[in-house]
Amino acid sequence: REGLITQLLRWFGYTGEPPSMLYTEGAVIAGLVYNYLPFVILACYAPLSRLNPELAEASRDLGASAATTFRRVILPLTVPGIAAGAVFVFVLSIGNFVTPALLGGGRFQMIGNLVYDQFLTANDWPFGAALAMALIAIMLLVLM
Repeated sequence: REGLITQLLRWFGYTGEPPSMLYTEGAVIAGLVYNYLPFVILACYAPLSRLNPELAEASRDLGASAATTFRRVILPLTVPGIAAGAVFVFVLSIGNFVTPALLGGGRFQMIGNLVYDQFLTANDWPFGAALAMALIAIMLLVLM
């Protein structure tokens, strides 16, 4: 109740009850971003580190603006790294059930939570296995 966000709100003049972040959809999203953003950064760093700086310099010499250089030179060369990071994070996050359970308080269902609940709470093993196979099929489709 006395965190950084609450102090900022009070500094801006908010005097009401401080907002609760825990057990909200925002908390789940923030937790997933916190967990998986480093993987995307690492996947994007490799193509950026191999990028020849002379390409951007040549683009600037030919009269392109910084935005045009980024859009037409740098971004197309880094798309494979961005795509690899997106696929990697998708595969990791689609089966995640711990983060939504802890930060969302069980209020927000993701497919990982649904599989977990079918096996351990509902004891519906056939439906849980079918959901797990559907999850694997989705992951394989994304990876292909």
